[in-house]
Amino acid sequence: VPQKTGRPRVDFASETLAATVRAAACVADAKRPSVWLRLADGKLTAETTGAEIGASRITQTVEYRGEPFEVEFDSRFLLGFFGVLPSATTLTYWHGGDRIALFETSDGKISFVCLPLQPPQNKGKRR
Repeated sequence: VPQKTGRPRVDFASETLAATVRAAACVADAKRPSVWLRLADGKLTAETTGAEIGASRITQTVEYRGEPFEVEFDSRFLLGFFGVLPSATTLTYWHGGDRIALFETSDGKISFVCLPLQPPQNKGKRR
């Protein structure tokens, strides 16, 4: 499990985050069902572009006041994890400069370690 000390974090209502990812992922390609999560001052944007269907961009307000960054995940893995969470769960996402993402419930009983498709990138710029 990745270290949390000194890492920026953001808290989400799990149902809201799941709905945001689900809505953005509905246009994803079956062969590459990725979703970009972008965090910037006070907002989360989930974005997906599909070759056949088009693009989706969903934005929600979050309590985040750190460096802007973006990270790409396989939406199937995220949605699978969100599907096992109890309703009304607060979920914390810990991020840093490595390739490991950590999602954890506020009570610490459930943790999910996920490798992003692309590592976290500062300033909201894709490589």
